[in-house]
Amino acid sequence: MKKVLVIWMSVVILIMSISFAIGSISIENTPTQISFVYADPGYTDNSLWLISPDWPSYVIGEAGFPLSNGSRWHIAQWGIDPDNPLLPVKYGNRFSWQVRTRDAKVRVSLYRRQRMLDLWHSTEDAYYDQRQNCYDPNTFYPSAEFDLLIVPNMANDPDLPNDPDLPNNFLRYDTTPPLSQISQLHLQAQLRLIDVGTSYRCGYDSAVTLLAVVFINTVTQPAQKLYYHVVTFDTRWPNQNTDGWFYNGEMFEGIANYGYEDSITNGYNLRPLVKRAAWSNLNLNIRDRIAYVIETSTNSIDKDLSHWSIYCMYAGSAIFGKGHIESQIKGVNLLMTPK
Repeated sequence: MKKVLVIWMSVVILIMSISFAIGSISIENTPTQISFVYADPGYTDNSLWLISPDWPSYVIGEAGFPLSNGSRWHIAQWGIDPDNPLLPVKYGNRFSWQVRTRDAKVRVSLYRRQRMLDLWHSTEDAYYDQRQNCYDPNTFYPSAEFDLLIVPNMANDPDLPNDPDLPNNFLRYDTTPPLSQISQLHLQAQLRLIDVGTSYRCGYDSAVTLLAVVFINTVTQPAQKLYYHVVTFDTRWPNQNTDGWFYNGEMFEGIANYGYEDSITNGYNLRPLVKRAAWSNLNLNIRDRIAYVIETSTNSIDKDLSHWSIYCMYAGSAIFGKGHIESQIKGVNLLMTPK
């Protein structure tokens, strides 16, 4: 009996040793994931920088309760009435505070011990009526566009020529591998749609929530940028297919710009956000989709993936025409797995 027990224990120890060895090998061979939003993934700071809607842009100030080095995120308010922008005048306390104006509100609060952003904005004021031009709905968006976005700070951000030295929160494109050397690229966020509505101004007014990653190509001359949007909700769905190119090489600041609007339904076979529903936890591997968009394009974008690097990202909502939208966001991250 003792001999049988000794043999049985020896077999068990051998199996455990083999399993441990196999597990160790598996761990050693697992590709390393690198977070691009490396200093503050998810948004955990209790403050935010506010960026002017003007060009050249500048930092209006920091709102909230900043740490010693300040927030590693900022809020862009592109398209807001420049005479009535969000200002760093906060209302509330350390656990729940907000900045607000007539057309926008950004609230920061704790949700289950995690920092959460609530974004609300509107173009239903008379100011936006005055700057509205209505074009062919099959070709152009209305000109009254207002985007409210959370953006990780970049070192020497060229979009902030007057304020380049915010606390950095994003790896530089020239220190990371190109798309051709990346096997997976996971775009992550937790999202909720609280309220949304559009009114008639041009007949194709819309409000959307989106996640975006921007890519840059400095090999070509002139350099190229690609704005890749994953739209998670659009008031035009399901009546209108919104997927497609919104920039096709337009020149801005000496760079040829390309932009592709992808939908979470067509691009990833997932359901869109639903108003007042539970949180949607997204973990999208966008690498192969990006490669497909670039390589199958019929425009003049450079199709060599070894020329493209990850430049930055942003998330939030946008209104085209007349409408309003409120959404919540937390847990934002962008994870790269090199080959």
